[in-house]
Amino acid sequence: MFTPRGEVRNFRYFAFDNERLFNYNEFIIAEVLYTMPVLTHERPFVTRIYIEGYDGPYHGISYEDAAGIYHEYIIYESGEDGHYYLADF
Repeated sequence: MFTPRGEVRNFRYFAFDNERLFNYNEFIIAEVLYTMPVLTHERPFVTRIYIEGYDGPYHGISYEDAAGIYHEYIIYESGEDGHYYLADF
């Protein structure tokens, strides 16, 4: 579940091109899987993510904050405890 602290706009959930990511370290979006014009604390984004080993698939999110700043994050799984984290790219 992705729950923003405040309102965010132009929310996107997407899949990366895994071949480009691994072979060239390029974060190329292969497919936008979901969009939402406005995401709020009261109406979060919920999805089920399964990452099988280091081969992915790898997903990410992007959005604009209240100040109009664009943010992009890759979603990754911890190798220690299995929790999912966000890292900017």
